[in-house]
Amino acid sequence: MSGVEMSGSNLEYDDEKMEPMGVTSSMEKGRQWVNWFTTNVQDRPRRYKLIDDNDARTKSMYTLQFAVGVAAINTKMLNPNYAIMATPGASDDSFPDTDPFEFNSATYFLPMSSLLGVAIASIFLGTISDRYGRKPVLLVLAVVSGIGSIVKYFSKDTFWGFCISSFVFGFFLGNLPVAMAYIGDIFVHKTEKERQLSIIVANYVMGNSGGGIIAILMQDSGLFSPLWIGAGLMFISAISIVWWLIEPGDERLQPLGKDVISQEMEDND
Repeated sequence: MSGVEMSGSNLEYDDEKMEPMGVTSSMEKGRQWVNWFTTNVQDRPRRYKLIDDNDARTKSMYTLQFAVGVAAINTKMLNPNYAIMATPGASDDSFPDTDPFEFNSATYFLPMSSLLGVAIASIFLGTISDRYGRKPVLLVLAVVSGIGSIVKYFSKDTFWGFCISSFVFGFFLGNLPVAMAYIGDIFVHKTEKERQLSIIVANYVMGNSGGGIIAILMQDSGLFSPLWIGAGLMFISAISIVWWLIEPGDERLQPLGKDVISQEMEDND
Protein backbone atom coordinates (compact mmCIF):
# COMPACT_ATOMS: atom_id res chain seq x y z
CA MET A 1 0.00 0.00 0.00
CA SER A 2 1.26 3.46 -0.82
CA GLY A 3 -0.24 6.75 0.14
CA VAL A 4 -0.31 9.95 -1.89
CA GLU A 5 -1.60 13.06 -0.19
CA MET A 6 -4.63 14.44 -1.99
CA SER A 7 -4.58 18.17 -2.70
CA GLY A 8 -6.91 20.32 -0.71
CA SER A 9 -7.24 17.86 2.18
CA ASN A 10 -5.29 16.01 4.82
CA LEU A 11 -6.41 12.68 3.36
CA GLU A 12 -4.19 10.29 1.48
CA TYR A 13 -4.93 8.20 -1.61
CA ASP A 14 -4.69 4.42 -1.28
CA ASP A 15 -3.18 3.10 -4.56
CA GLU A 16 -4.22 -0.51 -3.90
CA LYS A 17 -7.82 0.12 -2.89
CA MET A 18 -8.11 3.10 -5.27
CA GLU A 19 -9.93 5.25 -2.74
CA PRO A 20 -9.14 8.07 -0.30
CA MET A 21 -7.99 6.73 3.04
CA GLY A 22 -10.00 7.63 6.11
CA VAL A 23 -13.18 8.60 4.20
CA THR A 24 -16.40 6.69 4.83
CA SER A 25 -19.05 8.75 3.05
CA SER A 26 -19.53 7.98 -0.64
CA MET A 27 -20.28 11.64 -1.37
CA GLU A 28 -17.18 12.73 0.50
CA LYS A 29 -15.12 10.21 -1.49
CA GLY A 30 -16.62 11.65 -4.63
CA ARG A 31 -15.62 15.18 -3.70
CA GLN A 32 -12.09 13.98 -3.02
CA TRP A 33 -12.03 12.24 -6.41
CA VAL A 34 -13.12 15.41 -8.23
CA ASN A 35 -10.45 17.40 -6.42
CA TRP A 36 -7.79 14.78 -7.04
CA PHE A 37 -8.60 14.42 -10.76
CA THR A 38 -8.27 18.14 -11.38
CA THR A 39 -5.05 18.70 -9.42
CA ASN A 40 -2.99 15.54 -10.05
CA VAL A 41 -3.31 15.16 -13.82
CA GLN A 42 0.30 14.23 -14.53
CA ASP A 43 0.63 11.62 -11.76
CA ARG A 44 -2.57 9.63 -12.20
CA PRO A 45 -2.69 6.22 -13.95
CA ARG A 46 -3.42 6.41 -17.70
CA ARG A 47 -6.92 4.95 -17.37
CA TYR A 48 -8.12 8.04 -15.51
CA LYS A 49 -7.46 10.05 -18.68
CA LEU A 50 -10.59 8.52 -20.16
CA ILE A 51 -12.54 10.68 -17.72
CA ASP A 52 -10.90 14.08 -18.07
CA ASP A 53 -8.45 14.02 -21.00
CA ASN A 54 -10.27 14.56 -24.30
CA ASP A 55 -7.19 13.87 -26.44
CA ALA A 56 -6.51 10.50 -24.78
CA ARG A 57 -10.16 9.53 -25.00
CA THR A 58 -10.30 10.49 -28.70
CA LYS A 59 -7.23 8.39 -29.55
CA SER A 60 -8.65 5.48 -27.61
CA MET A 61 -11.95 5.69 -29.49
CA TYR A 62 -10.21 5.92 -32.88
CA THR A 63 -8.25 2.80 -31.98
CA LEU A 64 -11.46 1.02 -31.02
CA GLN A 65 -13.17 2.04 -34.27
CA PHE A 66 -10.19 0.86 -36.30
CA ALA A 67 -10.17 -2.49 -34.51
CA VAL A 68 -13.84 -3.08 -35.32
CA GLY A 69 -13.41 -1.96 -38.93
CA VAL A 70 -10.46 -4.21 -39.74
CA ALA A 71 -12.12 -7.21 -38.06
CA ALA A 72 -15.12 -6.65 -40.33
CA ILE A 73 -12.81 -6.37 -43.33
CA ASN A 74 -11.30 -9.74 -42.48
CA THR A 75 -14.73 -11.32 -42.06
CA LYS A 76 -15.86 -10.45 -45.61
CA MET A 77 -12.51 -10.08 -47.35
CA LEU A 78 -12.79 -13.08 -49.70
CA ASN A 79 -16.52 -12.93 -50.47
CA PRO A 80 -16.17 -11.87 -54.14
CA ASN A 81 -13.84 -14.82 -54.76
CA TYR A 82 -15.91 -17.63 -53.27
CA ALA A 83 -17.70 -18.47 -56.50
CA ILE A 84 -14.38 -18.95 -58.31
CA MET A 85 -12.92 -20.92 -55.40
CA ALA A 86 -15.88 -23.30 -55.50
CA THR A 87 -15.52 -23.97 -59.23
CA PRO A 88 -12.80 -26.60 -59.77
CA GLY A 89 -10.51 -25.59 -62.64
CA ALA A 90 -11.78 -22.01 -62.88
CA SER A 91 -8.51 -20.71 -61.41
CA ASP A 92 -5.20 -22.05 -60.21
CA ASP A 93 -6.41 -21.20 -56.68
CA SER A 94 -9.78 -22.97 -57.01
CA PHE A 95 -10.41 -25.93 -54.71
CA PRO A 96 -9.90 -29.35 -56.39
CA ASP A 97 -13.37 -30.34 -55.17
CA THR A 98 -16.07 -29.24 -52.73
CA ASP A 99 -17.54 -32.66 -51.90
CA PRO A 100 -20.18 -33.34 -50.73
CA PHE A 101 -21.46 -29.89 -51.77
CA GLU A 102 -22.44 -28.76 -55.22
CA PHE A 103 -21.58 -25.26 -56.43
CA ASN A 104 -24.50 -23.40 -54.83
CA SER A 105 -24.10 -25.09 -51.45
CA ALA A 106 -20.34 -24.59 -51.45
CA THR A 107 -20.59 -20.86 -52.17
CA TYR A 108 -22.99 -20.55 -49.24
CA PHE A 109 -20.95 -22.71 -46.87
CA LEU A 110 -17.66 -20.86 -47.41
CA PRO A 111 -18.74 -17.51 -45.91
CA MET A 112 -21.03 -19.23 -43.40
CA SER A 113 -18.12 -21.11 -41.82
CA SER A 114 -16.47 -17.84 -40.78
CA LEU A 115 -19.68 -16.03 -39.81
CA LEU A 116 -20.79 -18.95 -37.67
CA GLY A 117 -17.62 -18.62 -35.61
CA VAL A 118 -18.17 -14.87 -35.29
CA ALA A 119 -21.80 -15.38 -34.19
CA ILE A 120 -20.97 -17.97 -31.53
CA ALA A 121 -18.07 -15.94 -30.15
CA SER A 122 -20.22 -12.79 -29.94
CA ILE A 123 -22.42 -14.52 -27.37
CA PHE A 124 -19.54 -14.95 -24.93
CA LEU A 125 -16.95 -12.27 -25.65
CA GLY A 126 -18.77 -9.46 -23.88
CA THR A 127 -18.95 -11.52 -20.68
CA ILE A 128 -15.33 -12.62 -21.01
CA SER A 129 -14.23 -8.99 -21.34
CA ASP A 130 -16.25 -8.14 -18.21
CA ARG A 131 -14.00 -10.51 -16.32
CA TYR A 132 -10.61 -10.03 -17.95
CA GLY A 133 -10.88 -6.46 -19.25
CA ARG A 134 -11.76 -4.88 -22.59
CA LYS A 135 -8.21 -4.09 -23.68
CA PRO A 136 -6.67 -7.56 -23.08
CA VAL A 137 -9.55 -9.27 -24.90
CA LEU A 138 -9.39 -6.88 -27.87
CA LEU A 139 -5.63 -7.37 -28.07
CA VAL A 140 -5.89 -11.17 -28.07
CA LEU A 141 -8.61 -11.05 -30.73
CA ALA A 142 -6.48 -8.84 -32.99
CA VAL A 143 -3.29 -10.92 -32.66
CA VAL A 144 -4.98 -14.30 -33.11
CA SER A 145 -7.02 -13.00 -36.06
CA GLY A 146 -3.82 -11.86 -37.76
CA ILE A 147 -2.30 -15.30 -37.24
CA GLY A 148 -5.57 -16.83 -38.43
CA SER A 149 -5.41 -15.02 -41.76
CA ILE A 150 -1.98 -16.54 -42.39
CA VAL A 151 -3.15 -20.02 -41.37
CA LYS A 152 -6.15 -19.70 -43.69
CA TYR A 153 -3.86 -18.79 -46.57
CA PHE A 154 -1.86 -21.98 -46.09
CA SER A 155 -5.10 -23.99 -45.79
CA LYS A 156 -6.21 -23.02 -49.29
CA ASP A 157 -5.39 -26.37 -50.89
CA THR A 158 -8.50 -28.13 -49.59
CA PHE A 159 -12.08 -26.98 -49.27
CA TRP A 160 -12.61 -28.50 -45.83
CA GLY A 161 -9.25 -27.39 -44.48
CA PHE A 162 -10.08 -23.81 -45.41
CA CYS A 163 -13.62 -24.00 -44.00
CA ILE A 164 -12.42 -25.41 -40.67
CA SER A 165 -9.75 -22.70 -40.41
CA SER A 166 -12.35 -20.04 -41.20
CA PHE A 167 -14.68 -21.37 -38.52
CA VAL A 168 -12.00 -21.62 -35.81
CA PHE A 169 -10.50 -18.19 -36.42
CA GLY A 170 -13.94 -16.67 -36.92
CA PHE A 171 -14.22 -16.87 -33.13
CA PHE A 172 -11.58 -14.15 -32.92
CA LEU A 173 -13.21 -11.72 -35.35
CA GLY A 174 -16.26 -11.01 -33.19
CA ASN A 175 -14.95 -7.93 -31.37
CA LEU A 176 -18.07 -5.80 -31.90
CA PRO A 177 -19.75 -6.75 -28.57
CA VAL A 178 -16.54 -5.93 -26.69
CA ALA A 179 -16.30 -2.55 -28.43
CA MET A 180 -19.92 -1.75 -27.55
CA ALA A 181 -19.28 -2.72 -23.92
CA TYR A 182 -16.23 -0.44 -23.91
CA ILE A 183 -18.37 2.49 -25.01
CA GLY A 184 -20.84 1.70 -22.24
CA ASP A 185 -17.97 1.84 -19.75
CA ILE A 186 -16.68 5.30 -20.54
CA PHE A 187 -19.65 7.38 -21.72
CA VAL A 188 -22.24 8.46 -19.20
CA HIS A 189 -24.70 10.53 -21.20
CA LYS A 190 -27.18 8.68 -23.41
CA THR A 191 -26.79 11.00 -26.42
CA GLU A 192 -23.01 10.64 -26.57
CA LYS A 193 -23.19 6.91 -25.95
CA GLU A 194 -25.66 6.45 -28.82
CA ARG A 195 -23.49 8.58 -31.11
CA GLN A 196 -20.41 6.48 -30.38
CA LEU A 197 -22.34 3.24 -30.85
CA SER A 198 -23.55 4.51 -34.23
CA ILE A 199 -19.98 5.24 -35.28
CA ILE A 200 -18.85 1.77 -34.23
CA VAL A 201 -21.67 0.10 -36.18
CA ALA A 202 -20.93 2.30 -39.20
CA ASN A 203 -17.28 1.20 -39.07
CA TYR A 204 -18.41 -2.42 -38.94
CA VAL A 205 -20.66 -2.00 -41.99
CA MET A 206 -18.00 -0.10 -43.96
CA GLY A 207 -15.47 -2.78 -43.04
CA ASN A 208 -17.74 -5.45 -44.49
CA SER A 209 -17.85 -3.52 -47.75
CA GLY A 210 -14.15 -2.71 -47.69
CA GLY A 211 -13.14 -6.35 -47.47
CA GLY A 212 -14.85 -7.13 -50.76
CA ILE A 213 -13.27 -4.11 -52.44
CA ILE A 214 -9.79 -5.30 -51.42
CA ALA A 215 -10.51 -8.74 -52.89
CA ILE A 216 -11.63 -7.20 -56.20
CA LEU A 217 -8.55 -4.95 -56.43
CA MET A 218 -6.23 -7.90 -55.73
CA GLN A 219 -7.94 -10.39 -58.02
CA ASP A 220 -4.95 -10.67 -60.38
CA SER A 221 -2.59 -11.55 -57.52
CA GLY A 222 -4.52 -14.65 -56.44
CA LEU A 223 -7.84 -15.50 -54.85
CA PHE A 224 -6.34 -15.85 -51.36
CA SER A 225 -3.78 -13.03 -51.48
CA PRO A 226 -6.04 -10.52 -49.65
CA LEU A 227 -5.53 -12.62 -46.52
CA TRP A 228 -2.04 -11.13 -46.21
CA ILE A 229 -3.52 -7.64 -46.21
CA GLY A 230 -5.97 -8.81 -43.56
CA ALA A 231 -3.15 -10.19 -41.42
CA GLY A 232 -1.23 -6.91 -41.69
CA LEU A 233 -4.27 -4.86 -40.72
CA MET A 234 -4.91 -7.03 -37.66
CA PHE A 235 -1.31 -6.70 -36.48
CA ILE A 236 -1.46 -2.92 -36.96
CA SER A 237 -4.67 -2.96 -34.92
CA ALA A 238 -2.92 -4.95 -32.18
CA ILE A 239 -0.06 -2.44 -32.01
CA SER A 240 -2.48 0.49 -31.85
CA ILE A 241 -4.42 -1.23 -29.06
CA VAL A 242 -1.24 -1.64 -27.02
CA TRP A 243 -0.19 1.95 -27.65
CA TRP A 244 -3.40 3.99 -27.53
CA LEU A 245 -6.34 2.03 -26.14
CA ILE A 246 -6.90 2.75 -22.45
CA GLU A 247 -8.59 0.19 -20.22
CA PRO A 248 -11.70 1.77 -18.62
CA GLY A 249 -10.34 0.90 -15.18
CA ASP A 250 -11.24 -0.78 -11.96
CA GLU A 251 -14.96 -1.46 -11.50
CA ARG A 252 -14.83 0.06 -8.02
CA LEU A 253 -13.71 3.38 -9.42
CA GLN A 254 -15.77 4.00 -12.53
CA PRO A 255 -19.37 3.74 -11.27
CA LEU A 256 -18.50 5.78 -8.21
CA GLY A 257 -16.66 8.37 -10.26
CA LYS A 258 -19.48 8.71 -12.80
CA ASP A 259 -22.32 8.86 -10.31
CA VAL A 260 -20.64 11.22 -7.91
CA ILE A 261 -19.28 13.58 -10.55
CA SER A 262 -22.77 13.77 -12.08
CA GLN A 263 -24.21 14.52 -8.65
CA GLU A 264 -21.56 17.19 -8.10
CA MET A 265 -22.53 18.84 -11.39
CA GLU A 266 -26.21 18.82 -10.41
CA ASP A 267 -25.37 20.32 -7.02
CA ASN A 268 -23.34 23.07 -8.65
CA ASP A 269 -26.24 23.90 -10.97
